[in-house]
Formats: sequence, structure tokens, C-alpha cells
Amino acid sequence: GSVGAVIGMSAPVLNFRATKVLTTTEAREAMPSIAKRCHEEGINAGIVFYGPQRRPEAAIIPVALLEALAPYLEDVVLAETLRLRKAEDSGERYTLDELDAAHGFDHADVEEAKDQLRRDLGLIS
Repeated sequence: GSVGAVIGMSAPVLNFRATKVLTTTEAREAMPSIAKRCHEEGINAGIVFYGPQRRPEAAIIPVALLEALAPYLEDVVLAETLRLRKAEDSGERYTLDELDAAHGFDHADVEEAKDQLRRDLGLIS
């Protein structure tokens, strides 16, 4: 059959499970029709899964769907980052004074620099 039939061009595939997977070659050959469908149908164009030997390794999705999912995808990425940080956390905690001392910061110097900047900007006399 045609590549259009292989990827189910007649019905949207708003399915997040890779039930139908194209080979990489099929996906490459179908790219113009996939792009056209994404342009014409937007979020309803569905998701095209592909990979070597029909093992799902990647997906082509309409930009409209990606934009709709962006806030949720950001949450997933942040959650993974937090999970990794928590796994690496030694449990040690430091006070601000301890950090300042370890890095050579002096509160008086910082306050003086702030006041000088305010004077330079004419915010205080």
C-alpha cells in the first residue's frame, strides 16, 4: 500500500502509544505528506512514530500539539532534574554566613558597593 495508508493518513492518531510504527525509511519518504497533514490539520494531524525495524525510537508531531504540550513537557523535564538533584544530595546544608565565609564575601563590602552604586545612579545622595 501507499505510505499514506501505512501511517494512517485517513484518521488522526492522537494516541501516545506507538501502536503503528514506520521504519526510518518510510518516515523519510512520507515526510512531505506528514508535513502537509500537520499544516492542514494542526493538532488533529496525530503523531507518527518511527524507528529502525519498526521499533519506536522517535515521533513526528504537529507543532500545534508540541506548543499545547509545552507547559507539561517543561514540568516533566523539571521533575527529572529535581529527581537527579535529590539523588545526588548529600544532605549537607549551609547558612548564608557559612557560604559567605567560604567564598570570601563580606556583608559590609557588599553593602558599601550597593550604596556606592546607588550614589553613582543618583538614587541617594
